[in-house]
Amino acid sequence: MTGRNHHASGPPVTGFDMGDERNGMQYGNADVGAENGVGSTAGWQENSSNDDMRKTLGTRDGKPRRKNYDYKKQHMSNMDRVREPFINAMKFVLRMQDLPPSKDGRKIPFTVYKNRKSNKLTDERRGNKHYIDNTIRSSRYSIWSFLPKQLIYQFSKLANFYFLIIAILQLIPSLSTTGRLTTIVPLSLFVAFSMAKEGFDDFRRYRQDRKENRRKVKVLSLSGSGPDAREDYEEIEWENVRVGDIVKLERDDMVPADILLIHAQSETGIAYVETAALDGETNLKGKQALPNVTDHFYGRFAEAKDELATVEDPNSDLYNFEGKIQIGGEIKPLTNSQILYRGSVLRNTPGALGLVIFTGEETKIRMNANKRPRAKTPTLQTSVNYIIVFIMCVVIFISGISLLGYKLWQRSTERNSWYLEGLAVGTFPILASFIIMFNTLIPLSLYVSLEIIKIGQHILFLDRDMYDEKSDTPMEARTTTINEELGQIGFIFSDKTGTLTDNTMIFRKMTVAGYPWTHVTKAEKEQEAHAGEPKTTDNEDQEKGKSKAPRPKSWLPADYASLRSVASGIKNHTIGDGQWPHARPSEPGRRASMVLSEGELSTEDLLTYIQMHPETAYSQRAKMFLLCLALCHTCLPETDENGKITYQASSPDEVALVQAAQELGYVNVDRQVGSVTVNTYPNGSGTRPVTERYEILEVLEFTSKRKRMSIILRCPDGRICLFSKGADSTMTELLRLKEMALRSSKDVEKRNRERKSQEVFEFVRRTSMPPQSPTHNRFSMSSPRHSWTAPRKSYTGRRSFGTDTHSPAAEKNPGHSFELPRTDTPSRPRRLDTYINESAVTNDGFVFDQSYSQIHDFAVEGLRTLIYGYRFLDERHYREWARTYNEATTSLVDRQAMIDKAADEIERDFEFAGATAIEDKLQDGVPDAIDRLRRAGIKMWMLTGDKKETAINIGYSCRLITDVSEVMIVDQDAGDLGSQIRDYIDILKKHNLAHSVGVVDGSTLSAIEDDETLSNLFFEFTIIVDSVVCCRASPNQKAGLVRSIRKRVKKAVTLAIGDGANDIAMIQEAQVGVGITGKEGLAAARSSDYSIAQFRFLLKLLLCHGRWNYVRTCKYILGTFWKEMMFFIIQAMYQPNNGFSGTSLYEEWSLALYNVFFTSLAIIFLGIMEKDLEQETLLAVPELYVYNKRTIFNMYSYLAWIVLAVGEAAMIWYTVNALYNTITIVPNQGLYSIGALVYTIVVIFVNTKLQFLEQHNKTIVALIVFVISVGGWFLWNVVILGFGFHTWTIYFLPREFVLHIGRDLLWWTVVLLVLGCCIVFEVSVKSIKTSFFPNEVDHFQAIQKDPILKKKLEYAAYTQNVNFFEELNSSALEGNNNGEVLKEIIQRRRESRFAYVRLGSRKTRKMGETIREENDNGNDSYELENRRARGDEENGYPEQEEPEAVSYPDRESGRAERNSWFRRS
Repeated sequence: MTGRNHHASGPPVTGFDMGDERNGMQYGNADVGAENGVGSTAGWQENSSNDDMRKTLGTRDGKPRRKNYDYKKQHMSNMDRVREPFINAMKFVLRMQDLPPSKDGRKIPFTVYKNRKSNKLTDERRGNKHYIDNTIRSSRYSIWSFLPKQLIYQFSKLANFYFLIIAILQLIPSLSTTGRLTTIVPLSLFVAFSMAKEGFDDFRRYRQDRKENRRKVKVLSLSGSGPDAREDYEEIEWENVRVGDIVKLERDDMVPADILLIHAQSETGIAYVETAALDGETNLKGKQALPNVTDHFYGRFAEAKDELATVEDPNSDLYNFEGKIQIGGEIKPLTNSQILYRGSVLRNTPGALGLVIFTGEETKIRMNANKRPRAKTPTLQTSVNYIIVFIMCVVIFISGISLLGYKLWQRSTERNSWYLEGLAVGTFPILASFIIMFNTLIPLSLYVSLEIIKIGQHILFLDRDMYDEKSDTPMEARTTTINEELGQIGFIFSDKTGTLTDNTMIFRKMTVAGYPWTHVTKAEKEQEAHAGEPKTTDNEDQEKGKSKAPRPKSWLPADYASLRSVASGIKNHTIGDGQWPHARPSEPGRRASMVLSEGELSTEDLLTYIQMHPETAYSQRAKMFLLCLALCHTCLPETDENGKITYQASSPDEVALVQAAQELGYVNVDRQVGSVTVNTYPNGSGTRPVTERYEILEVLEFTSKRKRMSIILRCPDGRICLFSKGADSTMTELLRLKEMALRSSKDVEKRNRERKSQEVFEFVRRTSMPPQSPTHNRFSMSSPRHSWTAPRKSYTGRRSFGTDTHSPAAEKNPGHSFELPRTDTPSRPRRLDTYINESAVTNDGFVFDQSYSQIHDFAVEGLRTLIYGYRFLDERHYREWARTYNEATTSLVDRQAMIDKAADEIERDFEFAGATAIEDKLQDGVPDAIDRLRRAGIKMWMLTGDKKETAINIGYSCRLITDVSEVMIVDQDAGDLGSQIRDYIDILKKHNLAHSVGVVDGSTLSAIEDDETLSNLFFEFTIIVDSVVCCRASPNQKAGLVRSIRKRVKKAVTLAIGDGANDIAMIQEAQVGVGITGKEGLAAARSSDYSIAQFRFLLKLLLCHGRWNYVRTCKYILGTFWKEMMFFIIQAMYQPNNGFSGTSLYEEWSLALYNVFFTSLAIIFLGIMEKDLEQETLLAVPELYVYNKRTIFNMYSYLAWIVLAVGEAAMIWYTVNALYNTITIVPNQGLYSIGALVYTIVVIFVNTKLQFLEQHNKTIVALIVFVISVGGWFLWNVVILGFGFHTWTIYFLPREFVLHIGRDLLWWTVVLLVLGCCIVFEVSVKSIKTSFFPNEVDHFQAIQKDPILKKKLEYAAYTQNVNFFEELNSSALEGNNNGEVLKEIIQRRRESRFAYVRLGSRKTRKMGETIREENDNGNDSYELENRRARGDEENGYPEQEEPEAVSYPDRESGRAERNSWFRRS
């Protein structure tokens, strides 16, 4: 057996059987059977040679054999392939080479700590230089690289490079007619500003790195020498930790580097670590030092001489580790079980010691990080570059036309004018002068003004709605470069643990003998009691309400302040007590808790029944089930000084189960190596407990292959009992009544499959059919089932006790009815003794049928289900099995396989005890947020390191998977991957599925990535599916998926969100990275572009701020090019008046300040302050986000603005030329007066349009901007030009504006007349567009002004699981000015179903017509409904005939219609 060991099938290290030879304790992959004459594991002989060791370490001739998948190479774009040879050439020139592998691994002697200052180990891979230090760096620049990198980056922007060329041309004498410095000076200032901003952003990243590097840790330092040396621990900063140091960790400390565990300060010698920051897995992992290592070194470090640890070279593999340690003449293997990685947190362990083996950028967590994150540029910049190229062509075209005009004028006029003799200009100078004149059609301040706008947008991110009071964490934007990307998101890649969930497990439900019970934890009871206390002041009430909704109460209308309670979540607190809570009987069916639904019974009711009827069959089965909860686990109880009991375990699920047993009167008070002690309270909490001690014989640990764990105990009465728990699919096969259990399970699946088919049909039918009549009160646009837009409700009460549940046992025994008694109303009190039918409990058919129905309902609610079973063993059978198991644990060949086989021999013929359902508590508002993001047209992916079952359950909980979803699992164990994916693609293309979800695991993904054909096929599948769940995904796989979608889907903007260090690569790979400041630290938040405290804040960030920023940026770009085109195209229109000489109409410094001052504030504040729709509207109607992405900015909208600019420029120039320039009686016809006249009209018109006509969100700021800009222009003419310039130019007349132009009535008349014409023309165009060609924004701008509809928008925006369109009824629409518009919108939404198409478009209308035609046609066979049934038959489960007793409401009446729809699909 080699030293390789996968994390999911590692050695069974336990905390209570240490030293027990029968248990076969393993340390790494070496056994402890030496006393039986068993040597070390094969391949790790004590006297192995270097060649043998090289083979074991996975090397051949010094080269590693391990294959790490190269995601970047597999998903390399064409541009990357073009760059690759240039990068290789650069490496060759600069002598940059990849580090070679070490010859025999990294050798680390135990000597560094004896003299830390002088003993520094060297790395043979780096030419015997010292190992790298423990510093990490996420900043992009150093002091030396900042300037060259930034200059390259700044002038890689097309506009900046264009202006650099123009500035160089302008510096050549006699070429420029607009001055020599009017381009180079502003360009230098603008580039310097952008560089300073980028430098400041990187400096913030540097400060965050410095904070991480300066954390404190204790390292060993010897005082003295020899055996008498004293071991002291000095505190140093993380960055000073070196390879070979001995570090000391305490409870809840973060591991500063990758270390080899030497000693764990616990009774069992196990150090529990939390690795969620590395791999996303929530369960704690047990790490245990080799016994000879602990015995040799702990307390005796000064005696170390020639001990040597040899480990593999640094790599990114988180799940495998290879190495060895030599102590004297003995060599022992090192595996993943002895290594603690940087980023892990020591949990439930008082302390630990370890040897540092990897530091800094060579640690596993940093090897998995994206160390060279690409510079993120907004997608919109590509469109801007295309526009710039287009304008360059326009500039060349206009210059060419002007050159042609000059040549014609030269022939007709210049040659015939004696005063122009000898003044002809050459072709190149005149062409260059025209290019320089028209170059500002591309605004010089384009990028700088955009940077200023984004800084203003950055300030507006300080939104109170995105502030988390619980953690005192605001939203933080760490970049301003990609603000507008938030409004274009198409894919969201989300981590699960800590991002969607709160990483808190709560025991929620259980079923015993066919009866379900809901558990209310002690913390929840305390919270309810506290919530029921009278509130003293209004302020206190307001403060308490703030945590219940994402929007502060003080900002809500008074009528809706009470709606905040909808979003309230249950707080989880530590549970643990030596006494179980007093079970106060509650009336069955009464809603005693906010956790209980109407008609549900709590576990307190169960305890009451057991106390009332302790000897009945049901009570006996219930007590056996509670005993299973209390005993079948590996938790270790700890009692503090106050007598409070808490539990330590490798999994939070186990803690939740044991705490539930504690609250139900079965308290695990002590656990030793070979025993467990339980206190029970059969007579209530006020009585003396009954103490029972159970002897632990064996523990069969959970593995991902077995999907169960078992424990064998000797009970106090001497009997041997085997308790087991595991996944329902696994445990069902191991039950004594397996056939009956499988039949019940298949019956439940069949009924739910048919119910789901009916629900899907009803959903699509309702969303596709027009309103039947005006009498309908609802205009539904979403799911007909409440579960699509509302929290999931348990179907337990309906299915378990209703007439739709069929029991095979009831059919066999018609004289006995096992249906539970009904009441007219769920809240009507029922007596417990009549609620439980004792005669039904003894009928196994009833128990299985009801239990599996409830288990299915638990899973649909998103709860994590486990089935418990037990089996009593006779002494002889157990001893025979124990010998077999001991041989397996001490085997040198296929040890794990033999252990699994031995476990299978005894884990069978279980009695069914019951089932549990654990809630992985979601963060507040997650289901509602995902539902709204789905409505916004965003595809959601969940990437997690958890197992498949857990990921799917969470998918149901958070509504990523819905009741109408078709779940498509791609699994390499289920057959040919290519066939599976092709079948799913065919289904997606041929059938009109309501919603589809793809599921894939990490191992399957690895197999897909190794085959390019499969990879292309898989990503075709994932692109067309609605949502994807990827489980057991490594950090590299997460980043690879994001990279593939980003490069394969054109114009797709990806967003990755996570909270752990394992999410950093994914966050940096996406166009937008969002970090959650959660329990896993700030690593993800520091590497992200934006950080928030809760997932639900993503709604406000994307739907509101993201959309606003995108609208603002688009309007800024369109407005900028509009005002440039209008201003400078007048220059071209003026050229015939000056003989195409290139003379500028405007004074040169006024020309330079046009973009810098007189029109810059108007366009900048439009880009900062614009809000075309209110946030209530955007949150209530997420579909507006889709319209935002598709129609606000495109080539058509750009061309419309440009045509408008040309038309308005022509109106201004030709009107001014006709009314002022050609009239002979005008006293001031100089170039300055004409230019100033046009300039004045343009400045006033630009500021008026941008601040008052185009900006929807008008504030006092708009007026201030107008006054400053227009007033600044007149101040410039009066003061600066009037008195400040003394150099003679053709524009210079001292005090011209004050003495002449300002006193010219005609001049002012023309200004007002032309300005009025321009404003009337602009208003007319906008009015025609709004009246005859309105879009969704126009509609909702009118709707949000209606007081009644505005309240409904507010209600839908701030209340979870409420759809605005479902809140509309006929009474609200009749007589309303916007009623007809809303009816039209609702109708179009029905016709478009889930296709997010523009309302009123041809595609929408065509879809509606097709659906209406299909509703009247066709009856063929429906195959999709029976596809799974045929699969069941192929798997050996014959299709069961549907019992006549089972009935479904309205099923017969709707069967023909449903089949007709499925055939058409």
